Amino acid sequence: MRPSRTAIDGLEEWDVVYTDGACSNNGKVGAVAGIGVWWGHDHPSNISERCPGDQTNNRAELIALIRVLESTPIGTRPLLIKTDSQYSMNCVNTWLPGWERNNWRSANGNPVKNKPLIQYLSVLLRARHHFKQKVELAYVKGHSGDEGNDGADGLAVAGTREAVRPDRDWDGDRKKLEEQMEKGGIPVTIGNGAAPMPAIAAPPAMKKSTVVVDDAMDLDFYADGLLDDDDLERDLADL
Repeated sequence: MRPSRTAIDGLEEWDVVYTDGACSNNGKVGAVAGIGVWWGHDHPSNISERCPGDQTNNRAELIALIRVLESTPIGTRPLLIKTDSQYSMNCVNTWLPGWERNNWRSANGNPVKNKPLIQYLSVLLRARHHFKQKVELAYVKGHSGDEGNDGADGLAVAGTREAVRPDRDWDGDRKKLEEQMEKGGIPVTIGNGAAPMPAIAAPPAMKKSTVVVDDAMDLDFYADGLLDDDDLERDLADL
């Protein structure tokens, strides 16, 4: 099954994927987070995983974006990633240049939250740019009846039920990717694809899964999409 496609501005077709993070008790003791990547119903590249390391909604949202870029072959077709996380979109599209100029310090001098994840995500995007593959993020309102967002949300919720995972060495993965690019580029597939990059330790095994969204699911999980704006407000104070 091919990924979903859509036309943007009527000019070209894009491969479209949805990502989401779910977190029960976000910001509280006992929080549990998962990630979801949805290409389509029963698609073999769908991902449902427990969020590694600290369990927060924002981390799960960022890691979901990372897992798309690690598991999807680099190609010539443009890639559109749809997310309901305004925080993730602002990290990539708005705040990143200023953080780089300020040596990864916020306007009030505090270290930028989730720095290792954001730096690694930035390099993964740069690798796509190196091979002239266009990648864009698009916002989709969470829990609005959008089929793709609901699918990614269901996969993320299922990921919260997986076993605890230790955090990854995000800085190490970023440095290995940067070194590989400096040596002359990278193969057409990175991360968890058919021909993974030799210099990068393989990410956690991709779980291929399809989840039917159940209206009776725990409302704490369903409220997750609404938490993005609250998290965003807290993070804006650190810019």
